[in-house]
Amino acid sequence: MLAVESLDRDALHLLGNLLYHHTENAGEAEKMLKKALFVNNSHVECLCDYGTLLQNAGRNLEAEDQFLRALQVDKNSDIAMRSYAFLLHDHLQEYVLILHFERFDTCIIEYACIK
Repeated sequence: MLAVESLDRDALHLLGNLLYHHTENAGEAEKMLKKALFVNNSHVECLCDYGTLLQNAGRNLEAEDQFLRALQVDKNSDIAMRSYAFLLHDHLQEYVLILHFERFDTCIIEYACIK
């Protein structure tokens, strides 16, 4: 039974990747990756691929969950660490922009109150 489950998981994972990378059908790819994770929710590569799909769709919090799950399974996984690092880098850029604009708005409000 374990061999069949493993084969199903790997087949679903590969099908999800093919759909995403070669047909750009993110919806169907997401379904296949979710099914693969339903069969085995500790498949590090599948967790990272699903996280990358979510990140590319702008669903960063969901992506972060997948990368952290992958790191819980294997804290030394290169792909999980690299994927999570890219996400954090993107988050850092977003945070810096938000912080910049919040400070800019605060300065304008403070300036308006002084006048």
